[in-house]
Amino acid sequence: MFERIVNFIKGAISKMFNTTDIAKDFNIDISTSDEVLSAIERWSNIYNGKAPWLNEEIKSLHVAKTICEKVAKAVTIELKTKVDDKEIDKIYQRFIKNIRTNTEYALGKGGMFFKPFYSNGKIKVSCIQADKFIPTKFDSTGELLGAIFIDQITRGRDVYTRLEYQELEDTTLKIKNKAYKTTVHNSNILGAQIMLSQVPEWANIQEELEINNVNRLLGGYFKIPIANPIDNTSPVGVAIFANAIDTLAEIDKQFSRTLWEYEGSELAIDVDETAFKKDDDGKDILPKGKERLYRKIDFGDEKTWNVFSPAIRDTALFNGLNELLRQCESQCGLAFGTISKIENVEKTATDDELKKAYRRLAKKYHPDANPDNKEEAEAKFKEVNEAYEVLSNPQKRKMYDQFGTADPSQGFGGAGGPFGGGTYTYSTSGFDGFSDIFGDLGDLFGFGTGRSSARNPNAPSKGADLKYSVNLTFEEAYSGVNKEINITRNEKCPTCSGTGAKPGTHPETCSICGGKGTVTKMQTTLLGQMRVQTTCSNCHGTGKVIKDVCDTCLGKGTVRKQAKINLKIPAGIDDGQTVVLRGEGEPGTNGGPNGDIYVTVNLKRHSIFTRKDDNVYCDIPITFTQATLGAELEIPLVDGTKTTYKIPEGTQTGTKFTIKDKGFVHINSGYRGNLIFTVQVQVPKRLSKEQRDLLVELAKTMNEQPPVKKRGIFG
Repeated sequence: MFERIVNFIKGAISKMFNTTDIAKDFNIDISTSDEVLSAIERWSNIYNGKAPWLNEEIKSLHVAKTICEKVAKAVTIELKTKVDDKEIDKIYQRFIKNIRTNTEYALGKGGMFFKPFYSNGKIKVSCIQADKFIPTKFDSTGELLGAIFIDQITRGRDVYTRLEYQELEDTTLKIKNKAYKTTVHNSNILGAQIMLSQVPEWANIQEELEINNVNRLLGGYFKIPIANPIDNTSPVGVAIFANAIDTLAEIDKQFSRTLWEYEGSELAIDVDETAFKKDDDGKDILPKGKERLYRKIDFGDEKTWNVFSPAIRDTALFNGLNELLRQCESQCGLAFGTISKIENVEKTATDDELKKAYRRLAKKYHPDANPDNKEEAEAKFKEVNEAYEVLSNPQKRKMYDQFGTADPSQGFGGAGGPFGGGTYTYSTSGFDGFSDIFGDLGDLFGFGTGRSSARNPNAPSKGADLKYSVNLTFEEAYSGVNKEINITRNEKCPTCSGTGAKPGTHPETCSICGGKGTVTKMQTTLLGQMRVQTTCSNCHGTGKVIKDVCDTCLGKGTVRKQAKINLKIPAGIDDGQTVVLRGEGEPGTNGGPNGDIYVTVNLKRHSIFTRKDDNVYCDIPITFTQATLGAELEIPLVDGTKTTYKIPEGTQTGTKFTIKDKGFVHINSGYRGNLIFTVQVQVPKRLSKEQRDLLVELAKTMNEQPPVKKRGIFG
């Protein structure tokens, strides 16, 4: 039976099919929106080097793929797990052999579905990438309850597509299969429906099937633990770089400018205006992609052209590129230096070169040498010291050169990122030690949690994280603020110190499982009788039994209390960003660290100002006489003060003016945005007789109506 209901996913699907047609064929509602499905396709294209902004002039630096590679390496570099059951462990080890590659795909596309199948007498696991299946149904907790999987075979000009729909209703799993036929020229269209038996590979697959007494789909869904920026209500996973799409586009543009600068430095050409060939419209014909190399000048009879080589502006371009890479690191939750350049030292630098570079930079950024910019200098000075600490240590330097971090077991941590002012770490703990992946496989194969058999239930474990939201005014976000929050959380029981046992007693090792937390027994699964591990029913997986429970916490080891916590909101935080309070969450178990509190900021609307990125915008009303004659305006600022700004004569309504460095400060940097105000000329609705007479006299000296401006070719 198992062989009939699963099949290996073959071939790549070039474009997601019309979900409306699919939903109609299966008579279902698809909960995943078209916007999310389109976003998955866009993330896939960006990961594969086919970003929509790329063209002949804009080349890719492949930053998105690099990010996925580095994070995948960091979270899998020390991964070693096994299962006690030898037969199941063989399947499991075949699966995790490619875990780094599959993790990279999941990071780049937002998730993956692990689907078992039976082939040639062996159980295997198919890893279906996020752009190869359609989630159709979730429960209130985000658990996947329905999905459509796409299998496609091409023979000559004919394309055969099989859609396998799985949906869990209570404890019954319903499976439907449909097949379609189209041509290679219409491969993104399902085509006409055909019988499964018309395709030899699908001849033994049943069209409809029901399996009773199951609690999940035939597979496991793993997604990246990042909030969905496309649809906040959607539980569908997102790519690790989903919050940095615009920055990735700017990186490729800046990279292409750098390439052009080097290419353009070879020569630049001044050409006499009579030397160009013309097209049918009389426009100059220039070599494609080289237009910027040519400049049209009237040489007269002196000569026709002149070639020269301009100076290269590579330093400014590289600095701009590096700043964009840092922005991308922040938006993706990576440590500075993961893809950007922290220090001006080559990886092949000698110890003497390192010392010289360190002394030069330390002197340059020492706070005492920068009295006018002390705060930014302190941050740079600290960064230089951290870089030297890593690079001067042979072992740390070797790790940094290989993995981009001095401690790959800690993954890639970074200030800001998807959590704004706090810190976020991608590490094995960030993915819960891949418990999402292995837990799904364990339930799938019927061998318990699927985690390493070496896992000790009494080992230290981190406490649960908590979530909290706080409302801020526009001014508080601008200047930063300290707030006291009240939160109800579990705290270690003061009576038993967290053991759960009465004072004077202690938990005893479970006599059933011997403290392992699991027991081994024979269990009937979809694959027949198998020797599997299950959670011990006596100790519920803890490995310990409490005979005399604490009267205060009733054996739980924790009690509910309301705590007051001081929260420091950094200046420049934006709506939806999160501050992390490390160690303020639920208490850990067995001596493990406390969890964290993730505080999400909700920014109230302002009556005058609006914000975009780090810039502040507002409208300033002016009279038509001020617009005509020019004037000094009094401009309100976010901090409550005012400044003056002189507008020129003849200012038109809708004109924008910029006041530098009066916007929001960029978190974790010295950069500050601008205040941009738009003038709105107000025409008086009522005039006194004297004012009207003056305007009438003015009107006599001017045209009654300005001429209508004709549009040019380009509008």
